[in-house]
Amino acid sequence: MQPRIPVEIVGLIIDIVAQAEKKLDDQCRNIKAWSLTCRAFLPQCRSHIFADINADSWNKLPNLCRLLKDSPWIGHYVPSLKLGLPYGFQRDLLSELPHLKNVVRLKSFFIDGHLSSWLYIPLPVQSIILHLMHLPTIDTIGFINISDMSPLHLAPCNLDSLTLDDESFDGKRCPARTIKCHRLFLKERKTITNTIKTLSKDQFDRRLLKCLHLTATTGMYQDSETLHCQLLTEMPFLEELEIRLFEDNFYYNFSSALASAPPTLKSLKICITIASLRDVPHLVKGIQQAADTVGHIVEHLTLNVLSDTSSIFQFPLVEGVLEDPGLAADTPISSEGNELKLRLYKFLEDRNVRFFYSITPRSFQERDYEVEEIDWQEMVWD
Repeated sequence: MQPRIPVEIVGLIIDIVAQAEKKLDDQCRNIKAWSLTCRAFLPQCRSHIFADINADSWNKLPNLCRLLKDSPWIGHYVPSLKLGLPYGFQRDLLSELPHLKNVVRLKSFFIDGHLSSWLYIPLPVQSIILHLMHLPTIDTIGFINISDMSPLHLAPCNLDSLTLDDESFDGKRCPARTIKCHRLFLKERKTITNTIKTLSKDQFDRRLLKCLHLTATTGMYQDSETLHCQLLTEMPFLEELEIRLFEDNFYYNFSSALASAPPTLKSLKICITIASLRDVPHLVKGIQQAADTVGHIVEHLTLNVLSDTSSIFQFPLVEGVLEDPGLAADTPISSEGNELKLRLYKFLEDRNVRFFYSITPRSFQERDYEVEEIDWQEMVWD
């Protein structure tokens, strides 16, 4: 039976419910039920049910391949694919993946988190992955735990976002064409070193590189700040920089790494995981130092604090600390807190920087969250 309300309204309702279920990690339970209720709901429901496919385990990948073999039309509804590669390769295992015609976001990695070389992947499997990478719809690619990926394979892509983790980039091989990418996500030290070499050889189109996301990983090296400075030097058109920090590298001097930031930089984002409120004064001081370094050029300074889910009840206190750093310690440190507070006011007032902050559950760092999912607050004073 056809619905009595316009299809556009039905579609809007389905979109709203699907977005709410995504935030709850509910795996489209209601959307799946609706798809069985009315045939007119099917097209809109399918676009959500198959929107994000995670073939990230030993059983999910064969299930996906069997599903595509039996119903190849599903391949037209899948824009996002996380592809976990097993070590015991069956060469025909991925043979159904070319049915995926409209993939926009592709993330490839080895199951169980082991690092392995791209060179050890059988050629038929390489061919299928490259086929997906070179689809005209692709704009986001990520390689996790895959080393020795050649820039030659990335040059044909027209990317918005590229994520390189571990040792997943081999900067020795020079592509005939430059790599086109707007947003670059880098993590491990060797990957950053290889990327610097690649940039110095003009293997990236530097004019297109506008956003850089750096993760200060576990066990930061002493020369990390120097490497990051070198990296920023090679990106003269950069407009947005995000730095992610964790507890064990909390005192990483990100303000020092900003010394070579280009004059085009407009937005600085700092995402940090904290375990104790005692860390907050150091964080605020680091933010102030960062603002002293690049505050004359940036227009937006954004801070995202991630904390343990067990301490969510403390979030209002953390917010209070951001507005008054003197609240952070068990014993009063009002003079230091007031000084930091005044300095925070000063760079915001003098440099006309808009300061946004958020308090987010630590579980967000375990998954790929969207900026829209974060409840941002702008810090303003009367």
